Amino acid sequence: MMRSIEAAASAGHGDEVKKQFEATIPLKRYAEPIEIAQLVLFLASDNSQYITGTTQVIDGGMCAQ
Repeated sequence: MMRSIEAAASAGHGDEVKKQFEATIPLKRYAEPIEIAQLVLFLASDNSQYITGTTQVIDGGMCAQ
């Protein structure tokens, strides 16, 4: 998904656009698929049985800015 967004932002300059996007993220990188999967796994487990009606944000600190 991000590769298509980068290409649309500036055709032929995807690497530069990626660096610009990553610079705006406090952790300075995109999320890894395993990081998303770990939240999904937690929410599907019994460890989250009392969690209801929440929005989980995995954004590398963007909302904390």
